[in-house]
Order: sequence, then structure tokens, then C-alpha cells
Amino acid sequence: MSNEKTSYVLVRVYQPVASKIGYEKTGALEFPVKVKDEGITIKEVLSYDEKYGQNLLSFFEKNDLNKITTVAVNGKITHEKLSKIVSSGDTVLFLPLYGGG
Repeated sequence: MSNEKTSYVLVRVYQPVASKIGYEKTGALEFPVKVKDEGITIKEVLSYDEKYGQNLLSFFEKNDLNKITTVAVNGKITHEKLSKIVSSGDTVLFLPLYGGG
């Protein structure tokens, strides 16, 4: 039996971005991503998920991330976006943009 611990980062993508990557239900898309290493970037986490993560990366490559979504980790907004380092147990949120002031 292996001593290797299974580690996950939870990714939650809110509308309208979720619908842009093929999620057809209302509400947020949520999926756990199995990660092999601690201290990896959000971009690397997304690359591990073949269904939604890679679609999300492709969507962000074609569109200006700053005009589409706000990125948060464990409820705290990060300006590092996809280069933010995360670890097992973290939750990555792709929130809709809100205006105001």
C-alpha cells in the first residue's frame, strides 16, 4: 500500500465564464483537481484537468482575463491571477466582475 497522499485543489467557476467553457447548468461549475505537487500555480492546476481546466485555460488565452473574471484563492482576491501559487486543500474561485465605486 502506498503512502502517497491524494491531494486536491477545488476549482469553482461562476457564470458567465462557466457557460463559455461548456458548462450548461445554472450556477457555478465546481470540480476538484488532483495535484501531484505542493506549491504549484493556478495555471498548472488547470492544466491537470482535461475536461474543464484545459478548456478554461484555452478560453483565457483567447480573451483578456482582466476583463472577464476576478481570481480569488480561499476567498481572497489575488492580483497574481494564474501565476498565484496554491497548495492542496485550497479553493480557487473565478468570480464574475463587479463594477461600482
